[in-house]
Amino acid sequence: MFFNFDEAIKFLEKQNHINLGLETIKKLLNYLGNPEKQLKFIHIAGTNGKGACLTYISEVLLASGYSVGRFSSPAVFCENETIWANGKNITDKEFVNVMNRVLKAIAAMESDGLRVPTRFEIETAASFLFFFQKKVEIVVLETGLGGRLDATNVVSNKIATVFTKISYDHMGILGNTLDKITEEKAGIMRQGCMAISTCQEQEVSDTLKRCASQHNINIQFAGKGKCIRFNLDGQEIMYKDEIYYTSLLGENQLQNLPLAVDTLNHLKNIGYKKISKASILYGIREAKIDGRFEIISKNPLVILDGAHNESASKVLSETLNKYFPLKKKIFVVGIFRDKDYESVIKNMVPYADKIFTFDWKNPRSLSGKKLAEIICNYNKNVQYAEDISNAIKCAYQIATEDSMILVFGSLSHLKEAKILLNEVQNG
Repeated sequence: MFFNFDEAIKFLEKQNHINLGLETIKKLLNYLGNPEKQLKFIHIAGTNGKGACLTYISEVLLASGYSVGRFSSPAVFCENETIWANGKNITDKEFVNVMNRVLKAIAAMESDGLRVPTRFEIETAASFLFFFQKKVEIVVLETGLGGRLDATNVVSNKIATVFTKISYDHMGILGNTLDKITEEKAGIMRQGCMAISTCQEQEVSDTLKRCASQHNINIQFAGKGKCIRFNLDGQEIMYKDEIYYTSLLGENQLQNLPLAVDTLNHLKNIGYKKISKASILYGIREAKIDGRFEIISKNPLVILDGAHNESASKVLSETLNKYFPLKKKIFVVGIFRDKDYESVIKNMVPYADKIFTFDWKNPRSLSGKKLAEIICNYNKNVQYAEDISNAIKCAYQIATEDSMILVFGSLSHLKEAKILLNEVQNG
């Protein structure tokens, strides 16, 4: 039995490994009484943009008067943020109560000789139980890895399947071609359930169409929005003759926002009549997400972004060149060694005036010295700064009103970076 939040988190950390497949999550949910069968889901898969799309949709549904839950993982800034209902993260007390129910189910599984679930499987099951207890009407659900064999794909009551930008990532698990990666993500499709996708590369859209056709599923592709105006507080995006204001910055919102709008209009068409033009406009305006082109400070200008793969880094570089063409760019970068870091480096570092690398406490991290060596092949203005604290201090020391600091490369070090940045900013 867990007596507090920290005990529950420590237990989860011990199960922090990957085991794709639905057999264990099905059994765990069965021991919990299958709460997921009483819920309805909007299921989101993709490589980049899932968090933004999930946030837009859930905020609009909430503004429309629905009881809404959302689940996304992993946590970036706060452990509670993975499970959200009706505008609030799950509380420590609620999490402990749900986890104690899950712990009893796990104990029963062990006594029956079954495998202990992974952290992601446990968190997924806990979220379903919590949403059932909260009696939410719609769950906006983000896949963890892939789609077909992802634990979230255990659900069957789907009212929409949504595909954000699909590109190369997790190739060692999902496949080394866009076709294979897309097929894995397309595994969340369900017969009788509409699929909506953002505009994709031709190979990806062809694969999605083929997978949809094989299962007699209708698939719709959203268009791309046009940025009307922007500043550091947000941007106005025109889509289908309507102008939407969002505080989420970056070129990627020109795809994420239209995808969310088309998904919401689909829901309205299938019976969710409380969704209105006004609630869509309001919900999108209210959407906020940390760590995605997040402005930490305006003087000096400091930005956090989790861009960690080829597609995300390409969009990030485009955004920087559009938003800040004349500013000197200071980068603080750390990245996982199991990512396609070469592509991220090639997309980003040629634009930097100075780059600082660092070591960080994660077994998957690429050493700062090694990263600096690789970056040096593309930009000689790189310096190894030992740890993230020193890297940030070095960046601030050379920052002026004509420059900007960007911390990027992984979502995993953004929490520590944000704390350190605020400390430096507050003196």
